[in-house]
Amino acid sequence: MRILLSLLALAAASTAQAAKVSSSNGEDRSPVPAFWAASPALMAWLPTGHAGVSSKADKVDGALKDWSIVMLKPKLTDQQYEAHYLWLNKTLQTNPAAKGGRLHCVFETGYAGHFTQEIATLIQTQPEVSLVEEDRLLKVTAPGPLDWGLDRLDQQALPVDGLYNAKGPLGAGVDVYILDSGLLTTHTEFTPGRAKIGISFSGDGGADAVGHGTHVAGTVGGTNVGVAPNATLIAVKVIDNDGSGPASNVIMGLEWVVRSAKRSGRPSVINMSIGGPRSAALDMAVLGAIRNGITIVAAAGNDGADACNDSPANLARVITVAASTSADSRASFSNFGTCVTMFAPGLRIRSAWSSAADAFNILDGTSMASPHIAGAAAIALSQNPRLTPAEVQTAIFNAGVDGRLTGLRPGDPNRLLNLEAFFNSEDKTGFTGATSLPGASVAAPAPASPARTSGTTNPTNAQTATAQPASRIPSSAGPQLSDSRFCLPLAGVATLAFWTLF
Repeated sequence: MRILLSLLALAAASTAQAAKVSSSNGEDRSPVPAFWAASPALMAWLPTGHAGVSSKADKVDGALKDWSIVMLKPKLTDQQYEAHYLWLNKTLQTNPAAKGGRLHCVFETGYAGHFTQEIATLIQTQPEVSLVEEDRLLKVTAPGPLDWGLDRLDQQALPVDGLYNAKGPLGAGVDVYILDSGLLTTHTEFTPGRAKIGISFSGDGGADAVGHGTHVAGTVGGTNVGVAPNATLIAVKVIDNDGSGPASNVIMGLEWVVRSAKRSGRPSVINMSIGGPRSAALDMAVLGAIRNGITIVAAAGNDGADACNDSPANLARVITVAASTSADSRASFSNFGTCVTMFAPGLRIRSAWSSAADAFNILDGTSMASPHIAGAAAIALSQNPRLTPAEVQTAIFNAGVDGRLTGLRPGDPNRLLNLEAFFNSEDKTGFTGATSLPGASVAAPAPASPARTSGTTNPTNAQTATAQPASRIPSSAGPQLSDSRFCLPLAGVATLAFWTLF
């Protein structure tokens, strides 16, 4: 969002008769120099009730016509200040060139007002004046042009129109858990208190050294780059600072989310922009979370292979997301097949980054596609908190655009995420009844397979877990640290594949 602000100190002239204003802590703060308040002659013509400079005022290249800022020289005496302002008052009242000119506001080092070019030139000649320059409208620095992925969500066909016409609660009252590499909660994209560290299973406080989790969270619910800018974002750090983590971390994270969601009683979504080889243990934990009413959205994977080979992308009850391009084609790296639920933007997606509070980065991957749909799930639940995970999945699928995608592989659904139904439907749910979804039955969990990585990540050898005492499983709310890298997630599953970011 771009917000026009006047460079002028508007607050200084907002109250016509008062020389002082009271701050919230009771401290008096003068909007004009002390000498001004002490001079009845000057107080008599303090600017009165001017509403400020309109953004529609005449302007050339950003400069406001006949509006000027005047900076006075430093170290002027009170007498010099008073003499200058009294001269200005007389000039504006008696000089024919003034043409209704007026003082707009006064600040410690000068003033601003509506002055003709002749009067501005005359002001510049005064011995007390350091400089006179045109006033101009400034814009608050925005994160940059609207990301194409966000832009694509609210219209049926290309080309995009440069707008994200979102309406409604936009995720308000919904918790989105980001199972990922952590989160920079202080990023400018996250309103204070809206992004939190839930728990870390990597032995630190949830800081995001990789950047991936922050990028994903930004797409879900960033103020400017997010699909659902009113959602609450909760980081569950299951990926270590090297960009990988054991499946046990993910399982513990899922179980923690179930307990957290039960305590809060709020509708909840889990985004899993992570994945690995088929894992019976992981699939059971995912299905357990879904049975507890939590919608799960997962990346399809970046191997250019069958998404049914990965967990949890293989599960029909999971919303499995493949990546599309700005040309509405399947991204070449994206996994595909009958286990994919639908497509969402996943190429050159701009979002928040963890290197600084105002940093952004552009990434490719199904990791970037998945949070678009996690944000959509948050929107659906904010409009109707009673929706079950199956109903959320159906609502999002039904709202999608059909038949637009090219470059698909056998088994791919030609369905692209679209949110117009959520923004425009009378019931504000986008839910229009049952529709057949890709993958009619829940895939049976397969035995754990050897470690496999996606994309450019280097393969990592499987690790053997050691059993951990039950007391090591956290049960209380709030930021927590896991005291061990590994645990045995389920009896009989001893070999854990390392998972990687998609």
